[in-house]
Amino acid sequence: MISIVTLLIVLTLSILLTRIATVALTHTGLSRESAKFQARSAFTGVGFTTSESEKVVNHPIRRRILLMLMILGIAGIGFIGGGAILKDQDYLAGTVSAASIWNTGAIGMAVAFDRMEIAVALSYSTFSPSRCSAS
Repeated sequence: MISIVTLLIVLTLSILLTRIATVALTHTGLSRESAKFQARSAFTGVGFTTSESEKVVNHPIRRRILLMLMILGIAGIGFIGGGAILKDQDYLAGTVSAASIWNTGAIGMAVAFDRMEIAVALSYSTFSPSRCSAS
């Protein structure tokens, strides 16, 4: 029951944050549809390579708004990753899963910023430990 309530709280906060960012972006002159798409793209770390994103990157206030959304999106991924860690008396499990969730978010951000060398390095660092621990 707690997990369902937590999920609903996270979803509600996510929707609220992207709506606030949409309003802020429309106040900078961006159309509502474009602002909504760019806010959701920045928050989730995907889809940020459209030609519309050039309008955002070239404007300092829009860039600041989306940077804050990207940071909050990664913090949300950390919150989900923290939920993957389970402790039972003296036994701790799920730390590799939590680290993989964080790393996946970082890979998405690297791809969004067109930094493929970082994405490849992070992908390798995610794959290697899980591959070694499987044996």
